[in-house]
Amino acid sequence: MKQQLILVIFISIYWTTFSQNSNQIKSGVYGYGTLKIAVDEESDSISGYFQNSINRSGNWDCRFYFKGKLENDTFNITLGSISDFPVRIEPVKGKIYGKNDQITLKLSDAFDADCWRVIQGAEYSGFSFPLDTEKNWTSIEIIKEKTYFYSQPSYENKSNSYVIENDLIFISDKNNGWLFGEYHGKVITKGWIQNGSIKK
Repeated sequence: MKQQLILVIFISIYWTTFSQNSNQIKSGVYGYGTLKIAVDEESDSISGYFQNSINRSGNWDCRFYFKGKLENDTFNITLGSISDFPVRIEPVKGKIYGKNDQITLKLSDAFDADCWRVIQGAEYSGFSFPLDTEKNWTSIEIIKEKTYFYSQPSYENKSNSYVIENDLIFISDKNNGWLFGEYHGKVITKGWIQNGSIKK
């Protein structure tokens, strides 16, 4: 009986430790503002957006959106542009892994010619990003159509602020078909939107 109790305690400690260490990637802003990541620990999912430009033998602008799921201690992701995500005949795949406030992005191929120049080596050895600021985001979503913000998760609390098609919204809470998030424009706008307002 005593041996069985010890075994149960050992298994419990093992799984608790494993679950805590299986994903060490934090939601937040990485790479001096170029990469934004949201991790949902309940669904073991990740979403994010990368944007950066360089002037090196020309002007190059790399930007892409991605979503993925956790397998072991690595997120497997699919990339796409905001306007057509996730529709692409042969989408670029990738992996995100890391710990100690630094993540590595490794791609199956360069997303496009601009990205090949901006994040050189991402499709070979991977490209590393340090954590700038930790956030409480659980997902980063693409708006499907013009949508108004609400001050509370109900139709009686509509505000004058809205987002439009292909805007990004950073989600941090949900409540019975409503999502609370923030839009990063010239100023940050916060509020509730309906779950049906985002691209699936």
